[in-house]
Amino acid sequence: MGNAPNPPPGSGPGEEVPPERDGTPAVDRLLTQLTRFLLRNSAEGAFELRYTIRSVGAACGAQADLLAITEGAVLSVAHPGGARYTATVHVAPELARLDLVSQGKDLVHRMISGAAPAPAGEQELTRLQRQPQPYPWWLRLLGVILFAAGFAPSAQATCDAGQVQAQREVSQHGGGGGTPGARC
Repeated sequence: MGNAPNPPPGSGPGEEVPPERDGTPAVDRLLTQLTRFLLRNSAEGAFELRYTIRSVGAACGAQADLLAITEGAVLSVAHPGGARYTATVHVAPELARLDLVSQGKDLVHRMISGAAPAPAGEQELTRLQRQPQPYPWWLRLLGVILFAAGFAPSAQATCDAGQVQAQREVSQHGGGGGTPGARC
């Protein structure tokens, strides 16, 4: 669940990324935190996650890549001058915080455009993650149940006009059967 650097920041030749707080550059902390946030809240596909991390990394002056897997991801960051960082991010499955999705996307767009550099982006991301959930757990559960109950009827098998016409032709020509059990 950690984000252990490999090799430790500051050991790369000609490191151009200034170490901060715990010795990990702000870009690495931001990308690790953003990966965790997106895995937990965005419900995006693996390619979209990778594209977002690559774009934010490039905007911060680093070459980032992401391998998204079930419940986690492997993040690699290469800095100008040769410093490298690798983190494994694991998130527990849960109902996504959809209330954070649009705020997270806005923050990503600000970071990519350069309006929110790595330290400011990291602070904003921390603020987003600390927001209380808008609804209690029991109301979220009720919402899932109601959604499932409302969605189930729309998932029922239906017939299209082609199937209806084919069945009429079979019955008119005395074929008598068509596909057993097929009814529209």
